Amino acid sequence: MSSDSYNLYSLGVSIIALLLSIYTFIKSRQDVKVAQQNANEALKLQHGAIELQIRTGITSARNTINNMTPILSPFLAKKKSGSLTNEDEYALELLYKAYDSCVEDLLNQYDEACQKYLDGKVDKMMFKETYINEIKNIMSSPDLFSYYNISAKKYKATLTVCNEWEQE
Repeated sequence: MSSDSYNLYSLGVSIIALLLSIYTFIKSRQDVKVAQQNANEALKLQHGAIELQIRTGITSARNTINNMTPILSPFLAKKKSGSLTNEDEYALELLYKAYDSCVEDLLNQYDEACQKYLDGKVDKMMFKETYINEIKNIMSSPDLFSYYNISAKKYKATLTVCNEWEQE
C-alpha cells in the first residue's frame, strides 16, 4: 500500500469518524431534550398525585368532623336546657375529646400539606391558589385560635406558610 493511498484511507476513516461523532452529538442532544420533557411530565404527575392525596386527606378529616355534629347536637341541646344526666355528661365529655381529636386531624392534614409546599413537593403557585383562603380562614378562626398557640410549637409548617404569604 502506497503512502498516498494510506493517507486517503486514513482521511476517509477520520471523516467517517467525524461524521459519526457529529451525528452522535446531535442525537444525544435530542435524547436529552426528550428526557427532560419526560422528567417534567413525571414531575407534574407526581405533583398531581400529591395534590390529590392532600385534598383527599383534608376532605376526609372534614367529613369526620361534619359526621360528629349530629351526634353532638342532642347532647348540646340537653346541656343548654340543663337536662343532662350523669350518663349524658360522661358521653358529652367523650364526644368533646373525639371531636377535638378530629379537629387536630384536620389541622394536621393542613400542616402536612404546608410541609409538602415548603419541601417543594407540590406546585407552589397552584397550592397557594387552592389553599390560601382555607388556610387563612382556619388560622383566623376564633374556634381554632388555641390550636395555633406559637409557644406550643404545633403546626409550624402552617404558621411558616401563612407568614410567607403575608410577606409577599
